[in-house]
Amino acid sequence: MKWISVEDRLPANSDSVFIWPQVDWDEVEGRFTGEYHSSKFKRGNREHEAGWYAETTDGYRSYMEFINVTHWMPLPEPPTTRRVI
Repeated sequence: MKWISVEDRLPANSDSVFIWPQVDWDEVEGRFTGEYHSSKFKRGNREHEAGWYAETTDGYRSYMEFINVTHWMPLPEPPTTRRVI
């Protein structure tokens, strides 16, 4: 799989994908999972604006954080599980 520029194409609405964020502070860029929402959406009791989001946690609860993204990539298929006896 290859990274896709957000200028070339966007994923389907609310699909979980790998994202490459554009950070605005002195932290290392890296690959995360995130979602693109083409319109406002609700998660729990909060309403969020359209855009890219990554789910983050503060150790006690998780929340959606708006993030700038330059590239994305579809997630691979999950592994098949075999029961070993």
